[in-house]
Amino acid sequence: MRLWLAIFLQNQATQSLERLAPVVFSTPEGWLFIAVGSVSGAVLASILFSLTVIAMPLLMDKDIDFITAMITSIKSVTNSPAVMLGWGAVVGALTLVAIAPALLGVIVIFPILGHASWHLYGRLVRETPSAG
Repeated sequence: MRLWLAIFLQNQATQSLERLAPVVFSTPEGWLFIAVGSVSGAVLASILFSLTVIAMPLLMDKDIDFITAMITSIKSVTNSPAVMLGWGAVVGALTLVAIAPALLGVIVIFPILGHASWHLYGRLVRETPSAG
């Protein structure tokens, strides 16, 4: 993050959090920093999501190598982009809700997400005769 701050905010005062927040939220360089950081984070999160959304339950369910599992996961995402985009949004939103009350919601939300992910995997892969 310091590299990004140095690239975008250059010589502006960023030595403390009290000085950083006004610079980030009130300057064009700060908004560019937020935009580039958000876009790069979204790209990386999308790649990781695409590689693992089906691969993790598939590895637990079947005796299969991880490359085949990741390829199956990517195929599932490309075959059902609306479903996967929706599921990614649900996971992201519920995770934000779960971490808000000092991470206490994680105790409730993550088992529910795990169970729902297993059912999503079942509908996309186990019930499809041509997959996996």
